[in-house]
Amino acid sequence: MMKINGTTIEFFESLPDELLVKIAQYDWEALERLCVALTLDLELLKQEQKYFKERLKEVKKNLAS
Repeated sequence: MMKINGTTIEFFESLPDELLVKIAQYDWEALERLCVALTLDLELLKQEQKYFKERLKEVKKNLAS
């Protein structure tokens, strides 16, 4: 298993365009899976940010009480 430091977005951005073109030409389903993985990762990041934002509001509210 390859260890990747950084975010999924950084990983995808680090892929050369030529590699993505080759994946699209020779293994479209693999490219679709890569795109799904990126989409899921972005959605999880959004949900995580929302959770921590709401949690921070609760903590601030409790400290103010």
